[in-house]
Amino acid sequence: MNYKNFIKINIDNLHNNINHFIKSYNYKYYILDVSNNAFNHGMYLINFLNSKINYLYVNSFNDAKLIRKYNKEIPIILDSSWVIDNILDFINNDIILIINSLEDLKIIKKESLFAPLNIILNIDVNGFLGFSTKDQIKDALEIIKTIGNINLLGIKTKVKEKDYHNFMYVINPLLRLDLKLFILNNEDDKNKIKNSNAIMLNKSIYGINENKYKLFNKPEN
Repeated sequence: MNYKNFIKINIDNLHNNINHFIKSYNYKYYILDVSNNAFNHGMYLINFLNSKINYLYVNSFNDAKLIRKYNKEIPIILDSSWVIDNILDFINNDIILIINSLEDLKIIKKESLFAPLNIILNIDVNGFLGFSTKDQIKDALEIIKTIGNINLLGIKTKVKEKDYHNFMYVINPLLRLDLKLFILNNEDDKNKIKNSNAIMLNKSIYGINENKYKLFNKPEN
């Protein structure tokens, strides 16, 4: 029998991986990346996540819709390109949208939102993708004030300790707000950045490239 494309999920290992990570790295919120159909392992595995995973993260709307097929309640963070026609779908599916630019906000402003749309601002002090200057953030907040039914939940970034002071200068206008999420850490930099209260998890939970904690196994012949 050919098991080449067969993946067996060990639920105990899944829980052990999550618990091990949470015990080792203390954050208020844990976000699990389930992009690309949970790294091609199947979105059905979200049925077995414990309550310590607070949010799911995806890089496509198709993955978000697949999550909602199995779970109607867990918060989803979507970091993907989109068009104005998607906005109502995001609201209906309770999706938190990553905002990368002033243009994104200007597009949303044109839409009459019938219910709250939750958003997170992506900050990139290097200027590749996201808000990179204090003035851009000030402009973003001014636009947000003019949009009815929009809720700024927090910020997301990748920042190193050496860039921290510049980062804090850039986000200064946001520090006056009561934001829920400061997603400043990811698996590539697990040591907590000051003010970070959330971390993005991906491969280690699945047991990928982690010799000590294996999650997925092919059955023996």
